Order: sequence, then structure tokens, then C-alpha cells
Amino acid sequence: MGKDRNNTFMDFAVTMRFDINNNVSKQKDSKEAKERTKIYENYQLYINLSVLPLLHRVFIEGIKNGKITHQSLIQFFYNHTWLGQEFTDYDTGGDLIKYRWISVIAPSIHEYFIQTESALKSNNPFTNYIMPIDSLTLKFEGVLREFATILKVSTTVAGKGNVLREKYIEELLAEKEVQKYFDENDLLFFNYLFVAKDGMNLRNNIAHSFLRILISRKVR
Repeated sequence: MGKDRNNTFMDFAVTMRFDINNNVSKQKDSKEAKERTKIYENYQLYINLSVLPLLHRVFIEGIKNGKITHQSLIQFFYNHTWLGQEFTDYDTGGDLIKYRWISVIAPSIHEYFIQTESALKSNNPFTNYIMPIDSLTLKFEGVLREFATILKVSTTVAGKGNVLREKYIEELLAEKEVQKYFDENDLLFFNYLFVAKDGMNLRNNIAHSFLRILISRKVR
């Protein structure tokens, strides 16, 4: 009976969840799963009440005053991060190709500024960020895979039928060598944003076209 006293009603409750298509699933979560869900719920409040308003103010005021432009932001990434580093690879024909990751994500950054600047200059203060969100979410996986490759971490794993497949984002983030370069807050943010079912789960929702509702935000 001593152990039972530590149990609460929630330890015996059955969780009912609605997926993005309003399908209902019932399951009796483990204590660890419930704790994880609680963490993501609190994290979502923190994002909505603190982080997003701060970023909104920084970028909107920065764009209004000409302090931040898509050129200056891209130039910063080019000069001060490995995204500006040149990489080489070979195409299917065996020809050498050269690329920089900043060139891959630059169109998404440009589109964000186009949407925001257009809203600030017009009578319609709302923006549509579907294109930059879709693009940056999927490109994040490629950037993370490249980062793991730089660290000499294998980005493939044996799948069904012992056939090699590319590791998923959560598998790459779970690699100990990759985790050395991120703190606990970084990993929580990445998992919450891209893959956690109790978070935004953008990678899954975008890949399967579940985000069918207009994504807009007032910029004034």
C-alpha cells in the first residue's frame, strides 16, 4: 500500500488524443510518457507567451527600421556559421559538384522577408508563411544529416528486410556524438518543433500535407 499512496488519479487515466484528422486514439500512457507530455505542454506555453512575442518584436521592428534584411541575415549565416562552408560531392554521373547549405535555405529566408515586408507596406497586416515553413522544415533534416556526416556519424541504419535506409531526424538527434554540440534546451526545441507527437511535429505534418489550414500571423 505504501507505493500506491504515491499514485495519483492521472496514473490510471486513459488518454484520449485527436490527431490532425480528428481521429481518436485511446491509450493508457506510462508515467514517463505523461511527464513528457506535461513538459511539452509547458514548453508550448513558454514558446507562445515568451519566445514568439520576443522574436516577433525583434524581426518586425528590425525590418521596419532597415536593421534586418534577407541579405544581411543570409550574409551573417554565410560569414559566421558552417552553412556558408563549401562542400563537394559527386552526382549520379560521377561529376564533381560544389554546394553551400546557405544557398539551399536562402530562398526560404527570402520568402519570409517578402511576406513580412509586403504586409508591413500594405493595408493587409497578415502574412502567409506556408512556403518558408514547409521549405525550412524539410531542409533542417538535410542540414542535420550533413552535420552528422561532418562528425563521422553514420546517417543510415538497417530497416525492414535489412535494407539500409536514411535515419530519421529523431534518430540523428539521439546520436551521442551529435548531442555533444547541443545543450538540453536545443534538443528539447528540435524535438518539440520537428518530431514530437506532443509538440508541433512539423516534419510529419508537412511531409504528409496535414497542414491544410492557412498559416498566418499579424505583423503589426
